Amino acid sequence: MKSLRILAPIVACLLIALTYLLVQGTAPDAARHERTLDALRTVILYNAALQRDVLRARAGLLRSYDPLVRSIENLDEATQTLPAARDAASGETRADIDKRIAEVIAAIRDEEALVERFKSDNALLQNSLNFFNYMSGRLTSEGDGLRAVEIGALMVAMSRFISDPQPDAAKAVTAALDRLARPSVDAVPASDVLSLVSHGRLIVTRLPAVDDLVARLQTAPTSERARALQDVYLGAHGRAAARAELFQTLLYVAALGLVGYVAYLFARLRRNARILRERLEFEGLIASISTQFINLPRDRIRAGISKGLARLVEHAGLDGAQIFVSHIADPSGGYFYRRPGGSRPARLSKDMIELASRWTLADHERQGCIDVPRVGELPEGREKASLQAH
Repeated sequence: MKSLRILAPIVACLLIALTYLLVQGTAPDAARHERTLDALRTVILYNAALQRDVLRARAGLLRSYDPLVRSIENLDEATQTLPAARDAASGETRADIDKRIAEVIAAIRDEEALVERFKSDNALLQNSLNFFNYMSGRLTSEGDGLRAVEIGALMVAMSRFISDPQPDAAKAVTAALDRLARPSVDAVPASDVLSLVSHGRLIVTRLPAVDDLVARLQTAPTSERARALQDVYLGAHGRAAARAELFQTLLYVAALGLVGYVAYLFARLRRNARILRERLEFEGLIASISTQFINLPRDRIRAGISKGLARLVEHAGLDGAQIFVSHIADPSGGYFYRRPGGSRPARLSKDMIELASRWTLADHERQGCIDVPRVGELPEGREKASLQAH
């Protein structure tokens, strides 16, 4: 029972330690790690694609805005996976990753808003540019006189403004549009001239706004923030993987220790089982000896005990020992034996105590001594134990 009380806390502590090592030794989820890296790469890749397509749309080389829509959709999908990056860290690093994730998502949201404005304004701008080029070319070829000269001057000023939309160039275009908007006696249809002037004015106002949107989209910090987040995440993931590997090694060592301890307990259990089996055999021998002389007459008790001691000598290896019996000297019972050459008596087993007690009770004595000679010193055919009272 005492061993069980000691063993239970040891086993409990080992199980707790193994559970802790098992939990701490869990490696980062490889699939989640790949999804996080894919999301970061998606942000960087499709942000670059978005910036490229914006430039193509501004130059009028993009037939539709479908590529812009696809890039925005992929960026939105990536933002759904990015929060998983926080699971690779803890403490301050986790808070830093959360902050960087929020910054990347905010940058993507800002880009989406800018793209929506760009699509609307650039659609108007491209429509006006196409109409202006078409109408100015037609009016120039069909007309003659002053109106044709004014349209030609407007086309030159507009070309300079489109290539470099500075305030001075905008003023030159506005002045040319104002001159063209005045009534004229030329044969050029007034409605066509007014449409040309209207689209020219729209170009002057929309083109700087569209170029500003393009510049803001080209300098958006989305890719830069995504790369910074990727660096922090990879560092945290690497540390988490190294920590998990360390705890896995400790778990392996602890498991080996536990296996060794279980093997020790098993060996100890086998030893205890062997001792118990020998004990049962010894008690069976004592019981058989006791029943042989329990009802013997007084004159035959000595001989019976002598034979019993001889059998015990063979079983317990007490040959050459000296057994002392005293009820008075020791309040605990006073049954001791001294092995040959021993200077100090050792306490006798309860079975030998019982046999010695029967001897002293049978002789009605308070104390005595039983000499057990060495088995090898007895003559052939003689009893292997003798009993003497002192």
